[in-house]
Amino acid sequence: MRPSLATQTRIEEWYLRRFLGRLPRALLRTVTLPVGRHLKTDQNFRHENARMLHTAMSLISHEGVEGDYLEFGVYQGRSFVEAAHAADYWKRRTMRFLAFDSFAGLPEIGVVDINGPFSKSDYRASRSRFEATLRNHRVSPDRVTIVEGFYEDTLKQVTRTSIPVERAAVAFVDCDLYSSTVCVLKFLTDLLQDGSVLIFDDWHTFNSRPDRGEQRATSEWLERNPQLRLVPYRSFSWCGQSFIVNRDD
Repeated sequence: MRPSLATQTRIEEWYLRRFLGRLPRALLRTVTLPVGRHLKTDQNFRHENARMLHTAMSLISHEGVEGDYLEFGVYQGRSFVEAAHAADYWKRRTMRFLAFDSFAGLPEIGVVDINGPFSKSDYRASRSRFEATLRNHRVSPDRVTIVEGFYEDTLKQVTRTSIPVERAAVAFVDCDLYSSTVCVLKFLTDLLQDGSVLIFDDWHTFNSRPDRGEQRATSEWLERNPQLRLVPYRSFSWCGQSFIVNRDD
């Protein structure tokens, strides 16, 4: 008999406590420090991005969903490191990690998102800073592919054929803006599969208005792709929302 969701949650939390308890103190201090907008927490287990990513890796492992991890908007690399460590914990040996970022901050703010909380060049961090974060936290560069540039230039079919990705098991979308999210979702359309976990870091920004930001881009994308449905999964932090992908084709 399969355990209830509540029981599974308690099991996952117990395993995560054990996982974090094994990490060196210096690493724990680093992964619980804030990056960008996120609030500081003194309890390692309550670091919500880490918890969300660990839960996503747990789900795909239990459900047998194969594929890679794609993150759009990696900034200095904190969430990317957390994803890699969670994947290692769940023994996702063949999972590859793809990082997409301009490394120049946000692009021009479009009409849809004007007068919102973001400005051009927000969250700018160099590629060398990101790569240093990976080295400092022992993420093997052999498993990482970095795609540098603004999404309107890089997220094209030619990119799909030039990078080692066929399926996305977990996709973390942290690109803040409507225009960027449009590019990301179009790129992901053929990569997402039944059971993939799609995570939006800024779902509830713009006062959670459905006509702005990531929410608007997602609703338009779903209208264009009726073969896809998003089942609400878990909320995290103050603005994040995750979904499980259902696919019928």
